[in-house]
Amino acid sequence: MDNKIAKALEVSRQELLDIGLRGNTLLNFNPRVHSLNIIDELSNEIYNILVEKQTSMSFLPLPKDLQKDIKDTSSLFPELFEEKGKSNRHTDNKLQTKLNQDQLDKKLLKINTEAETYYQEQGIDILYIALGFLLWYDSENSDIVRKAPLVLVPVNLNRFSAQERFKLKYTEVDLGTNLTLKAKLKTDFTIELPDFNDTIDIVSYFKKVKKAIKKQERWKIIENEIHLGFFKFGKFQMYQDLDVKGWPENKQPFEHPVIKSLFGDGFYDFKNESELEIFDSDITPLLQNLQNFHFIADADSSQTEAIIKIKQGKNLVIQGPPGTGKSQTITNIIAESLSENKKILFVSEKMVALEVVKRRLDNCFIGDAVLELH
Repeated sequence: MDNKIAKALEVSRQELLDIGLRGNTLLNFNPRVHSLNIIDELSNEIYNILVEKQTSMSFLPLPKDLQKDIKDTSSLFPELFEEKGKSNRHTDNKLQTKLNQDQLDKKLLKINTEAETYYQEQGIDILYIALGFLLWYDSENSDIVRKAPLVLVPVNLNRFSAQERFKLKYTEVDLGTNLTLKAKLKTDFTIELPDFNDTIDIVSYFKKVKKAIKKQERWKIIENEIHLGFFKFGKFQMYQDLDVKGWPENKQPFEHPVIKSLFGDGFYDFKNESELEIFDSDITPLLQNLQNFHFIADADSSQTEAIIKIKQGKNLVIQGPPGTGKSQTITNIIAESLSENKKILFVSEKMVALEVVKRRLDNCFIGDAVLELH
C-alpha cells in the first residue's frame, strides 16, 4: 500500500511543476505591459549594488539627445551610449531605460500597482529584477527561440509621496535558482542547471550555466539582458519540500497517516455495517446536546456534521463551490476550538480568504484571539 501511495503522491508532486511554455515568464519571457527593460547596464554591477551593498536604485529616462538619434532602432543602443554616455554609468545607482520620463513614470506606476494587487490578494511578492537570460529552443527542429531568466532578485518599488519617483530595493528574501527552468531542462534535456544562492558570484554562475548547456550548440546566454517584471514560482517550494530525498528514511511523507488517508482509502473506511452503526452512535449524543455548541455563524445540517466530526478529533476534507458556506464553517470551527482552549492554524493561498474569516471573527468580538501572519 505504501508503494501505491508513494507513487500517487509523486504524481501530485509533479503536477506542481508548471513547465508549460504558454504565459510562463520563467521559461518563455516576453516584454509586456507590466515589465520594464533595463538597457546599457551590467548584471554583475546591479547585483553588487542591490544585493551586496543593499543600496536602492533609481530609474533614468532615455536622454533627450539620444531620443532623436535612436528612434526605434534599439540595436544602436550600445554604440550610442558608449559614445555619449557617462563613464561611471555602469557603477552608479541608476538604472537606464529606453523610455522618456512620462512613459517611465506611467510604466513604474503600473508595475507597482500590479505588485500591490498581488500582495493584497495572495499575500506574496512576485516582483523581480531578472539578470541574464538563457536563449534556448524546445526541440532541435524548432526555430522559435525561448528566453528564460537565470538570476532573479526579489525587489520592491517604493516612494514616500506621489511627487517623488520610484526607487528599487532588494527585499532581502533568500535568493535561489530558477526552479521552473531547472525542472524543464532536467525533464526534457537531462541538463542539470547549477544551483544559485547569495554565496555564489554571479559571473561564476553564468560560466557554470554555459558549461552545463555546452552540448546545445544553438543555446546561448545573454549575461547583460535585464528586465524588471513578475515571475511566479511559489509552488516550486512545495515541490522541493515534498521530495522524498530530503526526508529521513523512517519519516517519509507517504508514511504519514493523513497522507495515507488522502491518497489511500479515505479518512473513514468502514469494513462492515456494525462499524458504521458505532460511528453514528458516537454522533447521536452530540446532536442531542446542541446547546453546548458555540456557533457564531449560521450552519446547516452538513456544516454542523462537519463540525461534530472535528469535535470528535476526526480528519476530513470539505469541498464545495464558492458561496456554499465554507468560510462560515471555518469560522464556527475556530470558535468551537477556542471554546475548548485549543490553538488553531488557518492557512490559505489567497489573502481574501483570511480576511473574510478574520472579519467574521471581529464582528463577533473574538478577533482579538487571532494573530495575523502574512
